[in-house]
Amino acid sequence: MVASVLLASDARADAHHRDLVRRIQQADRPVLVRDDVELRAALEADGVHVTDAASVAALRRKLGNGLIVGAECPSERHACMVAAEDGADYVAVRVNAENREAVLDLLGWWQEIMTVPIVAFVDATFDPGPLRAYADFISPAAD
Repeated sequence: MVASVLLASDARADAHHRDLVRRIQQADRPVLVRDDVELRAALEADGVHVTDAASVAALRRKLGNGLIVGAECPSERHACMVAAEDGADYVAVRVNAENREAVLDLLGWWQEIMTVPIVAFVDATFDPGPLRAYADFISPAAD
């Protein structure tokens, strides 16, 4: 099941993308834009996914509480906690064969301690099966 849609990095404020956002929203799914507040506004998307977790607090102040703020974090407890405390609606970490064990440890700990959802962006070459026990959501990494 699709929880939300993160638009590709090359999304533009054009008729095609506005129509795409509307169709996704009509399917009752939120649409997020990567790192671009102005594009989010132009497309009337539901929020912004930031790839720099240090920008969450400023983004939350700018967007207020009515829009989604997601944060991609390093695979570290502290970085994820800070992003959540700064107002992220979810945190995300990338997982691949090299960092799998560290991410599994992070996800397991997160589920015991935190209430903010955590997303695992999974490298296309990696089997996401073991992550299902811990990640709130799993997404193939698009870029």
